[in-house]
Amino acid sequence: MAALCGLNILLLWAGIISLAKSPPSPLYLKIINTKMTNTSIDLSWNTTSQNCQDDLPNLQGLSYDCSCFPSDQKHSNEVNKHKQANGETCHVAGLEPYTSYTCEIQPTYHNKKVRQPTVVQQRTEIGIPGDITGVMAVSEHNVIRVTCTRTNRLNGPEEQYIARLYDVSVRLKELKANNCEFEFKDLNYSSYRLEVTVFNGKFESKPKTQDVVTHQSFKGVFIMVFFAIFTITLAVAVYVTKCRKSMM
Repeated sequence: MAALCGLNILLLWAGIISLAKSPPSPLYLKIINTKMTNTSIDLSWNTTSQNCQDDLPNLQGLSYDCSCFPSDQKHSNEVNKHKQANGETCHVAGLEPYTSYTCEIQPTYHNKKVRQPTVVQQRTEIGIPGDITGVMAVSEHNVIRVTCTRTNRLNGPEEQYIARLYDVSVRLKELKANNCEFEFKDLNYSSYRLEVTVFNGKFESKPKTQDVVTHQSFKGVFIMVFFAIFTITLAVAVYVTKCRKSMM
C-alpha cells in the first residue's frame, strides 16, 4: 500500500492520474512551530494526505528540503539548506542576525518534488553589532573631540553610539548620540582612556579603545611663563627698593 501511495503521488505530480479522481495536492504541510536564534531558524510542521495518511510513516522515499534565504533575494542560497528525511523538523544555520528570511519546505519523494514548497517568512534574533572602525580622538586644551566610522552591521533595530572616558580605571564621563561625534569638555590636563561602542537596542559592540592626553596650549603656557617672570621681576624690584630705603 505504501509503495502504491508513493507511486500515486508521483503520477499525480506528473499529471498522469486525473485530478477528478484525486485531491488537488496529495500532501499538505502545516507549520506548527518556529524557533529563531540570531544565526539559525528551526521549523516544525505536520504533513497530511487525504489519500495516503496511514501510509505516510512508511514512505521511506519521502523527505523534505528546507532552505532559507534573505527575503530581498529571489532564490535560495544552497549554503543555508537542510535535508530532513523521515521527519517533520529542520534546522537551518549560518544565517545573519536580525535579518528577514524566506524559508521554504519542499517535500520530495525519491528526490522528486511532489508539490509546491510551503513558504514562511521569519526574522532572526538580534545579534551583537559589528565592530566600530575609524575612531579618532583629537585633544585641544582641556577638550577631547571624538569621531568614528558608522558601522554597517548593526544586527538590531537601533543605532546609538556611546563614548566613555576613563581616568585610570574610573569612569569620568559617558556621552550618547545617534551619530558618532562627541566632545568632552572641561577636562584636567591628564592622560585618559577612551572607549567607543554602538548599541543596537539589546547589545553593545566590542569597545574600541584609545589613549588620549590633554595638553595646555602653547599660548596658555606662554602666558603662564610670562606672568611668572613678571611676578618674579616685580617682587625683585620691590625687594631692591626696600633694601635701598633701609640703607639710607
